[in-house]
Amino acid sequence: MYNRKGNTIVVSLLVVVFVVAPWLHGLDLIWEQLTIAGTALLLASWQTLTLSAPHSPNEKRAMWLWLLWIAYCALYLIPLPAGVITFLSPQTIVWYDTYAHHAQPYLTVYWQASLIEWIKILGLGCLFFALIHYLRRPQTIYILMGLLLFGALLTALYSVVNFATAGAYEWVDAVPPWTFSWKNGIRGTFSYKNQYAVYIALACLIVIGLLCDGKYLKMPKWLIVTLILCLCLLGYTLFNTSSRGALVSLIAGMGLTVCIQVVRAPNLLKRWLTGKTIAVTVLISLMLGAGFAQSSIYQRFSKEKLDDNGRIELRDTAFAVFKDHPVVGTGLGTYPYIQHVYKTMLLGNTKMSKRAHNDYLETMATTGLMGFLFLSMSIGFLWLMLFRHTHTRMYGALFACRAGVMTYLFQASFDTNAGIYFLPIVFVTLLTMGFVITERFNIKDRASRTALQKQ
Repeated sequence: MYNRKGNTIVVSLLVVVFVVAPWLHGLDLIWEQLTIAGTALLLASWQTLTLSAPHSPNEKRAMWLWLLWIAYCALYLIPLPAGVITFLSPQTIVWYDTYAHHAQPYLTVYWQASLIEWIKILGLGCLFFALIHYLRRPQTIYILMGLLLFGALLTALYSVVNFATAGAYEWVDAVPPWTFSWKNGIRGTFSYKNQYAVYIALACLIVIGLLCDGKYLKMPKWLIVTLILCLCLLGYTLFNTSSRGALVSLIAGMGLTVCIQVVRAPNLLKRWLTGKTIAVTVLISLMLGAGFAQSSIYQRFSKEKLDDNGRIELRDTAFAVFKDHPVVGTGLGTYPYIQHVYKTMLLGNTKMSKRAHNDYLETMATTGLMGFLFLSMSIGFLWLMLFRHTHTRMYGALFACRAGVMTYLFQASFDTNAGIYFLPIVFVTLLTMGFVITERFNIKDRASRTALQKQ
């Protein structure tokens, strides 16, 4: 049942998560992360207390898989007999014998870091539960997309102004030791430009999704023009982050999404390959090419080509940690604190070396094969539901969610999306929105589906 007062409270909390949070360095510092995790917990609690709507079997499965992942992560915080820890992770006992002689042994090598990481994971789970409750009408999907877009646009405007004035109006300083100059490119309200670039790339997909749903939403022309201008602003911002990976990930995410959808529904190719579609695509490609040639990314591609900036050594470090702790890893959130024992001297003592720049390897290093399996089950189930064959009038929103998820997953293979808290929040949000669209707004009766296909 719709509750105006309750809905206002929910939207207010969502504003904190999606509009305020990007200004907190993208949730880089611990207090910023815990504040938003607490907001997500409050949001889930409010939704649970005020709503009692039934859930479908797939929704229940998704919730149970999230609970299973959260419960597994809680094992790192519970004191266990030394014999159990020795059986599951012999090197962890060696770590305690070497570096913490009198400490109570846990599965994790650093209990405080694992506690903070568990709270963050709990916050993501709470956000998923809250959105499952909130997204019960098509309007709520577009409200959430609007909030995500509004938050990104505010930071993009701030970024463009500072890029043009060499940081004269900077309000959000980078967290040391990051020192990327506004003269060299845009880092937004984040400290690490690559992470901000991913955020802007995901926002671009949201605009594309809204434009594709313009007919369904009965958008007036002024709103369509406004969205096109927003896309131009976001594109200009993305090009001038000088982030090669984010641009490649965006292209790969969109390409993979289109390929998967064509494989699942070959008739889509005939509907897309019209003269109008091809002409618009060529025009947009030429405009993007012209903008790219004048951007910071182009300059960086010209100078550095595809240099990996030491990522091979970073991946080797993560793999070395995993080889010593293959079953349960070193513990949630412990990689920045244990990597120095394994890394080569070539990496030095920089903040960049504290992350594996491959979220999959880092997850395996800290949670082991068991943790990676539980996480893969919860994310994988939602991914399968997201990409199932669906007939919906919210096709643009669904495409944005699918392409956004693929962009994030592709970027995570060579960068550190999970290094800050806000990007996983956006990822879970897109994954949940797409799951809800395919689960609740999938047109199942044949007559309606036939009418939709003819549009």
